[in-house]
Amino acid sequence: MLGLLAVFLCLTRVALAAQTPPEDEKIKQLKLALDTVSGTNKADLLNDICDEFERLSLDSAITYSRKALELSEMIAYTKGIVNSLNNIGYYHQEKSSYDSALTNFKKALQIAEKANDLRLQSHCWNFLGRVHRSLFNMPKAIDCYIKSLEIRHQTGDSVGIAMVSGNLGYLYWSLKDYENAEIYMTKSLEMNLQLDDSLYIGNDYLNLGLLYQKKGDLQKGIAYSEKSMEILKAQNDQIGVAILYGNISLMFSEQGRFDKAKEYLDKSLAMKLELGDNPFSLSYTYGNYQKIYQDNEDYPEAIKAGLRAMDFLRKHPNTQVKQRVLERLAKAYVKTGDYEKGYHYLQQFIAVKDSILDEEKSRQIQQLQTIYETNRKDVTIAQQEGELKLAQASNRFKTSLTWFLAVGLVLIFAGIYFFRSYRFAVKSRQMEEAFAQHLLIAHEDERKRISQDLHDSVGQSLILIKNKVSLNQDETTTEMVSKALEEVRSISKALHPATLDKLGLTASIQKQIQEVDENSDIFFSEEIESIDNIFSKERELQIYRVFQEAMNNLVKHSNTKSALLKIENKPTYIRLSIVDYGVGFDLTQDVSSLQGLGMKTLRERTQLLGGKILIDSTKDKGTSVILQVTKPTQHV
Repeated sequence: MLGLLAVFLCLTRVALAAQTPPEDEKIKQLKLALDTVSGTNKADLLNDICDEFERLSLDSAITYSRKALELSEMIAYTKGIVNSLNNIGYYHQEKSSYDSALTNFKKALQIAEKANDLRLQSHCWNFLGRVHRSLFNMPKAIDCYIKSLEIRHQTGDSVGIAMVSGNLGYLYWSLKDYENAEIYMTKSLEMNLQLDDSLYIGNDYLNLGLLYQKKGDLQKGIAYSEKSMEILKAQNDQIGVAILYGNISLMFSEQGRFDKAKEYLDKSLAMKLELGDNPFSLSYTYGNYQKIYQDNEDYPEAIKAGLRAMDFLRKHPNTQVKQRVLERLAKAYVKTGDYEKGYHYLQQFIAVKDSILDEEKSRQIQQLQTIYETNRKDVTIAQQEGELKLAQASNRFKTSLTWFLAVGLVLIFAGIYFFRSYRFAVKSRQMEEAFAQHLLIAHEDERKRISQDLHDSVGQSLILIKNKVSLNQDETTTEMVSKALEEVRSISKALHPATLDKLGLTASIQKQIQEVDENSDIFFSEEIESIDNIFSKERELQIYRVFQEAMNNLVKHSNTKSALLKIENKPTYIRLSIVDYGVGFDLTQDVSSLQGLGMKTLRERTQLLGGKILIDSTKDKGTSVILQVTKPTQHV
């Protein structure tokens, strides 16, 4: 794949050069024009010169981009600032200073967004995609490219859509996601065909040829590659045609069409020799001969081609090509029965492969170290700037001390006053909350005492009276006493739920649900988990009261046909949910409804529990009351 990638990049650069006038002449013309323009035009011209120098000398390019930035900032020219920052970011990216590149690209994006300039934003996102691709952060790169593409669709930038689609296609191709690669490469081709841009149409055909080769659809791969070749020939790009002949020859070889493969590779070699191409390129060619002969099981010829490729590689090393040539040599010698040489080249292959891995690790370590050193320098600079600003502030303070001393004292006393007022207000609020909580506790204790008195005293007396009346067979009086006894029991139960002490919190809540279900037309759905033996009796009572109050509100106010009651026992907390699908109310407008629902009491009980309560309601859609209480430490 790396060999194909090298071909792709080489052909792209060659195709770009084919229609571009000599760079040095164009730069001279642009430099001469600098004396005739000013303001925004001069800033744009400086960035144009930077763009031209990027192909020849990055160091010269950065000089002009910084001049453009300085001028653009002086005249507050947003487009010039953004383009200059992107050019500076490109310089740092090419120098593998990826952190500095990201800093400049992000700054450019912020300025473009502040100016609400969609065209500039689309360029920034594209640059960010490139640097993230260089950092092998492919998900981030895809995200940036997609954002650039969306903006270009929004602005109708056809040329930009084609360019970013090509970038996405190449990125997916490098990830071996050939399905998405085909989508975006095809989209790029369609756009460029509409624009009638032969330069980029040739590149699109080339990319699609490589894509279909990797997908195994060699017929399409050859067809697209030959279409690309037609365009390269029309542009008189001899080097590009020679390289493409070699690439197509490999596809014919994979099809088993060895005569055709050799015919195309012979053309490639002849053109390269005629053009005086360098031995570095010829090592690719002889490597291709080696592969074709090996695919045709002509191992002696494959060995000859491989050894010829090694001769060129000794003068012009290329570890990626060398790795492939050595691997084929080892296999070819084994096929011919020369196991000693096969083993010899296998060892060399393994050594080169290990060196590639070591180089990659070293590159990554060096890249991380560079980022670390840069960040450390940035921190040092920031500290120095901070110290300088602190010294300047100190001098200004000393100069102005006489004027601001009185004001400072007033502010200090005012601060003390407001702080004490604030503390007093907080303390008052805490005391108020504590009083309300103590009042609740006292209220519950009093209710419990009255409940016990009714049950133990009045209740027992009524039972005795009922028994005596029954003995006299006075049925009317017996019925009256029975009703009075039931009322006393009902009042006693309302004052304090006896089931809470006898059956536990979960059973008490279930009994409450059962009683409401029996005495109303509401259909209740239940999802109840046990929450017994988690909290103290006092806290269980508060939880029960919150549930009881919420149920009463549901029955009185919701006008619902159904409701969901849910108790969840989570590892660190319990949650009670009472949800109805009734009339609801508008929380933003109907403030009186909150008071009518007893929100104050519910909140006070929740505060006493150290929990959280959420009441959410929508008019005509229902109301939900959710209580969440953290478990004590021993239960977590």
